[in-house]
Amino acid sequence: MLRALAISAAVWFTAIPALGQEQGDIPEPAQINPQGVETWYQQYIHADGWTLIAADSEALALGSPDGVAQMEDGRLMATIRHEYYRPRAVGGQTVRSLQQIRMFDCDRHLNRVVSMTVFEKSNLQGPAVTRENPGAEWTPPQPGSLYLAAMERVCSAPRQAPQPAPPHN
Repeated sequence: MLRALAISAAVWFTAIPALGQEQGDIPEPAQINPQGVETWYQQYIHADGWTLIAADSEALALGSPDGVAQMEDGRLMATIRHEYYRPRAVGGQTVRSLQQIRMFDCDRHLNRVVSMTVFEKSNLQGPAVTRENPGAEWTPPQPGSLYLAAMERVCSAPRQAPQPAPPHN
């Protein structure tokens, strides 16, 4: 549905918040459709080298400027950022954006979140809480989910040189 939002890795956009609004205190998209979400992204999200890789009815997913790293065991690691259109509760905390370090087993179509930092405001701003879970369980993303769309994009991305595998595989 929102595949039209895919933006080439060569295009970076740094948005300037509307006058009178604090950074991170941004309105929802006027419409949750490809054009409305793209306009919202361009107007309010500070991409600063992050690449838009997926979108759904709740959030955008962006890939890190550091790209995708291939581990010694062939699995992939990437930092994924979510920018939510409206505040949501995650673990009893109000969240507008988050950053995850995710591992991907593309052959088995599994992923796991080994670290997540949630931010109260958009653009990775405001009070933040980080949770580490290096032994997180490998799980399949739900069909049609933002997690699945991000995994498909990461698994098809060019890779950096192999990195040592994290502990607790």
